[in-house]
Amino acid sequence: MNKTELVKELACRTGFTQKDSGKFLDALTETIGEVVSTGDDVAILGFGAFYLKRRDARKGLSFGKECDIPASKSVGFKAGKGLKDAVK
Repeated sequence: MNKTELVKELACRTGFTQKDSGKFLDALTETIGEVVSTGDDVAILGFGAFYLKRRDARKGLSFGKECDIPASKSVGFKAGKGLKDAVK
């Protein structure tokens, strides 16, 4: 399912217009991104939790030569019980 299909499904289930559903989805993803980038977690009961993952700088190999891999950040997601049960 892509974003357009998700917006249509949200509009169908909520009774909102596709335009409003799209605005809501955009606002939700933007808010989650902003909050997680500050280091705070976003937990949605029954769905899951988004959190910031940090990786320290380290040494690595590239074509047999040692190289430095810089520190990085990424977003992690842990599925909640409700989502896990829905998938089973």
